[in-house]
Amino acid sequence: MTARNFFGWGLACLLLSIGVTSPAKPPHTDAQKKGMRQWLAEYFAKRWHDATYDTELYDLIIEKKRARELVPALLEYRVKDVRDEVPGLQFECAIAQICMLDSYRSELRLELVNHLAVRPDGELEVDYLGNTSVASVAYYLLILMDKMQEVPWALNPWTSRKLNASLPSKTPEPTDETRLVAIYEPIVRRYHERVPPPLVEYLYREYGYKAWHVFHGASSKKTDEVRRFQWSAHLIETTAWRILNDHKDKAEVAAAAKEIERLVSHEAWYTRRYAVHVLIKYPFFRTPELVKKLQNDPHPLVRERAKYIKIDD
Repeated sequence: MTARNFFGWGLACLLLSIGVTSPAKPPHTDAQKKGMRQWLAEYFAKRWHDATYDTELYDLIIEKKRARELVPALLEYRVKDVRDEVPGLQFECAIAQICMLDSYRSELRLELVNHLAVRPDGELEVDYLGNTSVASVAYYLLILMDKMQEVPWALNPWTSRKLNASLPSKTPEPTDETRLVAIYEPIVRRYHERVPPPLVEYLYREYGYKAWHVFHGASSKKTDEVRRFQWSAHLIETTAWRILNDHKDKAEVAAAAKEIERLVSHEAWYTRRYAVHVLIKYPFFRTPELVKKLQNDPHPLVRERAKYIKIDD
């Protein structure tokens, strides 16, 4: 079962739990007097034996304001104390409840970002269901939060219909890019141009060219070339799709290669980093000249990731 499939199970479990829950109970433990992980162990033990929907995690985050302390404890708990799939789903349901706290979602996401990690081969640590680690759990929970924020109507279709009915008919639906920028640009800005490599890898790995818009929006040295980049990414991705799906005769390979060359020499590091992503994802675009140039790039976020690109793949 993949992490994405597991997300589906967790979301389904959440929907079922919301449908059969009874009124909230007051907290039975004092989280301020116990170690957070011990408190979590007791909390999940109660949830496992009593399906009653309660608000103890909400109370811990909102009333006691311990959101930042909660995240590392949750990650440790998932790695060391959850061994079976069914208790794991119980864990996912609780996390999904936290993800619905709009006012704290950004704070929780920032804490998860801080626990991402890159493996020695340059790839993100993502093996949530195999070699589970704190970093892989953080990755999985970020995916969970992103997907829930991307499709909130999946959690409450009635509320979504009511909200959509109240919007002006000409209100444009947000694009994937604008939604991603709204979520991650404030986080990227916090790092003041010193974005941690795991966050950069996460965004390009999961969102490809859309990640460019996040870094472009957060950059203090903006260049007015959004439409130019959109064309480049469209041409490259379309060409790659045609090659991968046996339509190479219709692929504009030369034009795509020219665009990649332009991106590799671009002044913005995040544009060159997108070029790295392209060469990693689509080996047939690689040339010794492009790879060497990126591996000698002046920016560490470009250079360090590019050094894992092999020309003989």
